[in-house]
Amino acid sequence: MTERSSGIDGPALAVGGEQSALAAAPGWSELVLQSLDRGVLSVSPALRIMTINQAAGRLLGVEAPAWAGRPLADLLGGDEPLARLLERAAGGGEPGSLGEVIFRRAGAERAVRTRVAALKDGTGETMGALCILEELRQGDPLEAERQEQRALLGRMAASVAHEIRNPLQTLSLGLEYLRKSLSSDARYEEPIERLQRQIDRVGQIVNAFLAFARPPQPQLARGDIAAALDRAAEGAAASLQAKGIALRREYQAQLGDVWLDAEQLGRALSNLIANAIEAMGPGGELCLRTGWLAAGEWAARVSAASSLTGEVALIEVQDTGTGIPPDHLAQIFEPFFTTKPKGVGLGLAIARRVVEDHGGEIAVRSQPGQGTTFAIGLPRRT
Repeated sequence: MTERSSGIDGPALAVGGEQSALAAAPGWSELVLQSLDRGVLSVSPALRIMTINQAAGRLLGVEAPAWAGRPLADLLGGDEPLARLLERAAGGGEPGSLGEVIFRRAGAERAVRTRVAALKDGTGETMGALCILEELRQGDPLEAERQEQRALLGRMAASVAHEIRNPLQTLSLGLEYLRKSLSSDARYEEPIERLQRQIDRVGQIVNAFLAFARPPQPQLARGDIAAALDRAAEGAAASLQAKGIALRREYQAQLGDVWLDAEQLGRALSNLIANAIEAMGPGGELCLRTGWLAAGEWAARVSAASSLTGEVALIEVQDTGTGIPPDHLAQIFEPFFTTKPKGVGLGLAIARRVVEDHGGEIAVRSQPGQGTTFAIGLPRRT
């Protein structure tokens, strides 16, 4: 037993000693850091750059060694979404990521995916923030995979819709035959109507699923977002009147045209307005708002990281309703998530898909008992 034990422990101790020696060797950690093909950037709680490797310098368009110890604001600027994300994480806030950020340096552009996390010591105390940067190249396999998944979902949706619609049509025809055959007996009128309502509801769910899973590509043309809001509000006029809800408009003067698909964006706005009306009791107020914001102002307004740059066209739908519970906010745009007894849970998912297909972003802020605001930001295209 003794000989066997020493035969194993000897090499193990040798390997362990070699590992300890390498880890303790001057510059070993730095060598590992500089060998990574992904960018690594870390900052202190005071937002000074503590670590920046060569890959991060290349992606950000700077000479990495010269930036250690300098303020983060000198590198990124105070209005950069990434700077705000690092500031939040360094202060102990939630980590986050940016799907795509465009860095422009010396006339060159690089599309970068970033992920930010808080740096914590063994006791859980926040010691700063860490950012990993990865360049997005044309033909990125992750993006190709997402596109393939969307195409597969679209094909599946079309097949499912076809298989469900045919029997639904047969059921509707059968109910119509029963209605005529039993028209002389009032006892059957209400049960038949109930069945027809359920068939209609299934049809609506199928149509909503198809609209979400296989949306047409937006046909962008210059359009007026205030006019799009007005058309969506006109479609909800009866509901507004029935509940005695006041409609207020806050449109920025001379907003100008935005590149949009009027039909698709109108559908998204109609979904947001319908949600707002359902959330309010009698005597509430619906506010529709438009304006232009700088990208930094947009990100600050929605309190979230953003990949939008330049000027952003703002659209807001604000209600004075019941608000959304904080634990529901993270799921609010997920397909089939709903708290309504008869809800489908696709209205907000479709709205997000439409906005993202326009190259924009959608966000929500809400206070239970005070109301909810849905904000859409669309990029300005010349």
